[in-house]
Amino acid sequence: MPVAVRVGIAILMILIALVILVAGIGMLGAAIYLAVTTVAPPATAALVTGLAALAAAIVFAASAALIAGGGRRRRPRRDEKEAALGNDAAAELGRLAGARVHAALRTRPWVGPAVALAAGFAYGASPALRRLLRDRLR
Repeated sequence: MPVAVRVGIAILMILIALVILVAGIGMLGAAIYLAVTTVAPPATAALVTGLAALAAAIVFAASAALIAGGGRRRRPRRDEKEAALGNDAAAELGRLAGARVHAALRTRPWVGPAVALAAGFAYGASPALRRLLRDRLR
């Protein structure tokens, strides 16, 4: 199947999902309105429903802005530039180590699963190792 056809199908599926999402949000708003009308007059229920929708929109917009990164970048200070040099060296060492591991695993493919199995057994058998790894991940 050509790439253009796959992209077109993906876009169509996204549009269908958006239509279903909008319908679902509309039904949720109607349900909130009907639930609030049992305890408040219709005008108040409409106000509460609108405020709830506005609050949800603000939360989603703020989340999107945080995820997008805000757009403004500040100039790195001298400390950060020096740290970046250290990060470059660490990245180069990591690349070299990764290349060596990759070469070793290509010649002996059974080593990867064997090491993973041994690490799993060690993790399962040692409460001290579990505690150490849990503390490191925090």
